[in-house]
Amino acid sequence: MRVMLDTNILISVIVFKSDTINQLVKKMERGCTIVLPNTVIEESERILAWKFPALTEAFQQFLSELSFEYFHVPADLQYDYPIRDENDKKILHAVYASSSDVLITGDKDFFEQVYEDLEVLTPREFLNKY
Repeated sequence: MRVMLDTNILISVIVFKSDTINQLVKKMERGCTIVLPNTVIEESERILAWKFPALTEAFQQFLSELSFEYFHVPADLQYDYPIRDENDKKILHAVYASSSDVLITGDKDFFEQVYEDLEVLTPREFLNKY
């Protein structure tokens, strides 16, 4: 199973370090291909540098230890996905272009629509289901 993490999940790994997030990462490392697009990594780095600058090194360390598949989303693409936030269109593009099966997010905008061939779950839902 190919699973993509949204920005808010990556930031939660570093900032909040909850049991749910830790369990999620461990479970995914054992049985999934974790997909991280450049857009998610770059957005995470920007947010951490702005809001939690002391944690940027911890984020880089986490990425260096995490086994994941990197996916590049070109900056000049036009995105046409049914979602309110323009930035989330890049996420949907990465999910589909990388052939991910599941998107794990806490962003409520992703739960307002059903997407073809894509399961959108919160970390807790993923843990309960898989």
